[in-house]
Amino acid sequence: MVFIGALAFFMGFMMPLGIKKVSSYTENAIPWMWAINGFFSVVSSFFSIYFALIIGFNGVLFLGLGIYIVGSVAFILKKD
Repeated sequence: MVFIGALAFFMGFMMPLGIKKVSSYTENAIPWMWAINGFFSVVSSFFSIYFALIIGFNGVLFLGLGIYIVGSVAFILKKD
């Protein structure tokens, strides 16, 4: 629970940071960000079960961690 809680704490920063960064360019993109976030929240719940059957629960955890790492690195390396 502590391990998952620590990961969830840090993963929770991505959406607010993304909204802050995009809002500096245009306010019109914020509803799209919420729509994309909602879409992937629904789709990822299905695919997490599907991939868990194929690669196992730990594989899904590491896959999700990898996706967040790639997104974080892209966010950090993106120039304004």
